[in-house]
Amino acid sequence: MSERTTSQDNIETIVRLEEEGENDLPPAERIPELIGHFAGTILFVACEILFVAGWVTLNSGAISGVTLFDRFPFPLLSCFLSFECVLLAAFVLIRQNRMSLRADRRNHLGLQINLLSEKEITKVMQMLARMSKQMGIEAAVTDSETRELSENTSIETIARDLRANLDPKAPQA
Repeated sequence: MSERTTSQDNIETIVRLEEEGENDLPPAERIPELIGHFAGTILFVACEILFVAGWVTLNSGAISGVTLFDRFPFPLLSCFLSFECVLLAAFVLIRQNRMSLRADRRNHLGLQINLLSEKEITKVMQMLARMSKQMGIEAAVTDSETRELSENTSIETIARDLRANLDPKAPQA
């Protein structure tokens, strides 16, 4: 199987998993997601500008024969836009929370794949070390770094060292 095919298979698998995650949303969660997505577009901004401009035009007396229902300083418009801001903030936060959850899931999957890769590579290095020892060429092909890398990795130790180096004030486990 060629690398291109494997890469394409991986891409298709990722796309399928993403689509499954999106399709699993119940309508009650899908609607805020769509609104939050739409609120972040230029089309939304254009619609807002047109809506406010239309409201002001209708209520400024610029069009004869139209009964003014919200005179300057447009308190009804202000109330409506304030309510819209509260709802949009909630929808955007809902969308951001979902995006954060998806990112956390991707990070967890990436971590699992990296840990599996680490284990596989360590196993391969151990097999190569045994083969070179059997062939009598161990001294020529292994050095201290190779021996260190072929040892099993302690994730807890790495996490503790990382935590200590990133935040020296953090309590040590």
